[in-house]
Amino acid sequence: MSQLLQAILDQNSVEKKVIALAALTGLRQGELLSLEASNVHDGRILLRPDQTKSGKTRVVPVPEDARAWLEELPFATSYHRLLTVWEKARVAVGRPDLHFHDLRHSYASMLAQAGESMTTVRDLLGHSSLIVTSRYAHMFDAGLDDIAARLPRLNAAICDQALRRGATDEKKPLSA
Repeated sequence: MSQLLQAILDQNSVEKKVIALAALTGLRQGELLSLEASNVHDGRILLRPDQTKSGKTRVVPVPEDARAWLEELPFATSYHRLLTVWEKARVAVGRPDLHFHDLRHSYASMLAQAGESMTTVRDLLGHSSLIVTSRYAHMFDAGLDDIAARLPRLNAAICDQALRRGATDEKKPLSA
């Protein structure tokens, strides 16, 4: 992400901020371009139903170091200008395969790596159901080992003893 942002010329600082904000919030291009100062509340972006794909209100936290950019709302750019800057940056870093929407996937990945639940990711991305969010399910696998580590520990010797006893006396009940 930092390489992509560094590839954007200083004269395109507004577009650079919009692209960075997309990666840090998971907002869609249209949602970012429709933002107004009235959408900002206590370091969060509150999207109105008419600004979201689902037609539902959504609240998205903004990292502290990006909150100052929200003072520039509405962003002084257009869909065409943003797309042009995006295209040049992705080619400059040798990633012509990247799409603006991939920034949402990056955001989902960062949330999963931070230990957020799939329901939180669903809510922050504005997905209609967990089925839609399940395309990111593989990103949550890393937490599975952590779950196992948090479970209570059993004395394996007790289990091994029961197995040995079972091999020598198959009819003995466990309580004996």
